[in-house]
Amino acid sequence: MIPDQSPTFSLISAEEAARRLCVSKKTLLGFVQDGSIPKVPIGRGAKRKRCAFDPADIEAFARSRKQFEAPKCQYSKGKAKRSTATTSNSPVVDLRAELARRTAAKQKK
Repeated sequence: MIPDQSPTFSLISAEEAARRLCVSKKTLLGFVQDGSIPKVPIGRGAKRKRCAFDPADIEAFARSRKQFEAPKCQYSKGKAKRSTATTSNSPVVDLRAELARRTAAKQKK
């Protein structure tokens, strides 16, 4: 007789899944509630529903969340000094005086 070659299907607890993802159990259950991680309901309890997780789903979730840091631009090491003085051709406006002028013009009418 040939031994069964199929892989064994095993589930892990919520605590183990959270440990593998390096998050708290509360964060893991938040991912489940968002629909990011599928769960397998265990038992028939109505008040305290228990669930387990497929290790392949946990690994797939971790791989989907992987991020790579983009190399920093070599020219963004700091603020560059200005090479020339900046001057403006705009007139300076006293806002309070302008408001007083407008108010006076309205009162004259």
